[in-house]
Amino acid sequence: MSDKTAVLVPGKIGGPRSATSGHGGAIPGGGHPLVGREGTPEDIAGMVGLLCGSGGYITGQAIQVSGGIYLP
Repeated sequence: MSDKTAVLVPGKIGGPRSATSGHGGAIPGGGHPLVGREGTPEDIAGMVGLLCGSGGYITGQAIQVSGGIYLP
């Protein structure tokens, strides 16, 4: 097991099943992404690419890719 650990925490990702899954397409708690839209698989893929490419010095992080739905 590697000591370099980063966890990717995706927010609401749109797609064909988005409107019929979970809470019927709604975000729990009635929140809205600050960016004004649901995420896309490409949004997640971009962060995965960053972590695989030049993210070699990022360790012990939980990185939220949620468009601002969940703010610490």
